[in-house]
Amino acid sequence: EARRNLGVVPQELVFDPFFTVRETLKITSGYYGVRGNDAWIDEILHHLGLESKADANMRSLSGGMKRRVLVGQALVHRPPVIVLDEPTAGMSRAETKHFIEMIRQVTEGKTLLTVEPDMGVVFGLADKIAVVVYGEVLAFDTPEAVRANQRVQEAYLGSSVADSQAGGH
Repeated sequence: EARRNLGVVPQELVFDPFFTVRETLKITSGYYGVRGNDAWIDEILHHLGLESKADANMRSLSGGMKRRVLVGQALVHRPPVIVLDEPTAGMSRAETKHFIEMIRQVTEGKTLLTVEPDMGVVFGLADKIAVVVYGEVLAFDTPEAVRANQRVQEAYLGSSVADSQAGGH
């Protein structure tokens, strides 16, 4: 039951090189016991910009396209919680911006748990952010409040940088 409630997008590009994008999504559906969801798969392909690649073999895709397929695999069984492990690893700034917009669109109404060192990505994805450092929750608030939080600034920027930004010496 827990497995059905989670969709996981791993950091590493894990894929089977022998299947097409559509076959990959169908196989993943079957893994979760979901069948007859071709219309949903078509919708995922559309939202992820993969329609033209639906019948392409996975090994022929670029890294960014493979990452989109991983997102599709995480969504195909309609879980309420999506886990993103460093989802923009290896992406350019432009790819990252597009990816954030796409993720916001396809995960609307779902809970996202994101492990991401790039706070810009986190601020772009989240309505609420928990900042955890060495197992301690430093902040759990809106992106604006987290951005202004002195403890978060110290953890990510170092206390001397945070002090100078606050007007200290």
